[in-house]
Parts: sequence; C-alpha cells; structure tokens
Amino acid sequence: MLANIVQNEYWMGTLLHELGHSVYSSKNIPASQPYLLRCESHILATEGVAMMFERFSKQRGWIEKVGLKVADPAAFDEAARKMQRNQLLIFSRWCQVMLRFEKGMYENPDQDLSELWWKLVAKYQHLK
Repeated sequence: MLANIVQNEYWMGTLLHELGHSVYSSKNIPASQPYLLRCESHILATEGVAMMFERFSKQRGWIEKVGLKVADPAAFDEAARKMQRNQLLIFSRWCQVMLRFEKGMYENPDQDLSELWWKLVAKYQHLK
C-alpha cells in the first residue's frame, strides 16, 4: 500500500478505509481454502467493511486502545458524533448524484453529460 500519511483524523479514516478493503482481498486468503472462498468478495461487502473500519477514527475507545490520548473525552465523543452524522448526510446526497448520473448516462449516452452532472449536483447537493 502506498500512503501519504498526514497526522489528522481525515487521513487516519482514509487509511483505515483502505485497510478495510484489503481484508477482503483474495491475496490474504490462504490457498488451502476452496476456490470459491478465495474469490474477491462483492463490492458491497468490501465497501461495507471499509466504511466500518473508517469509523474507528471517530471512536474514542479504539483510539485509546491504539495508544493515543484524548484530552477531553466528552468533547471528543460529542464532536465525533456530529462529524459522523454530517458525513453520512453528505454521503447520502453524493449517492443520489452518482446513482442518477449513472442511470442517466446509460439511458442517453449522447446527452451533454457535464450538464447532467451539474444539474444533479445542484438538485441533490444544493451546490452550484
């Protein structure tokens, strides 16, 4: 894995997310297992595990277990809860754009895809 490490929560979450993907990599499954168990997992499973790993960066218990100190546990827990909520809300809007863009792209690949993209971004993310 090639990683540009920056000492903050964002990049710790990113690193944990990518490590979560590696859990389901067929490179980590012993050859002694049956072939069907050595195949790559469905993207839904690998993304779910990666997102679960990413959440560790906002869990005080995990952070303390890896040896980091949290100066104000109550403030940390409150900030982490708000950050997680906000990230999930933003992600839910991002998913709306991606789903509808891909659907629209396959329905009419000859349309102006840039126009479609920005129309969806404006509608679902309220960005111009």
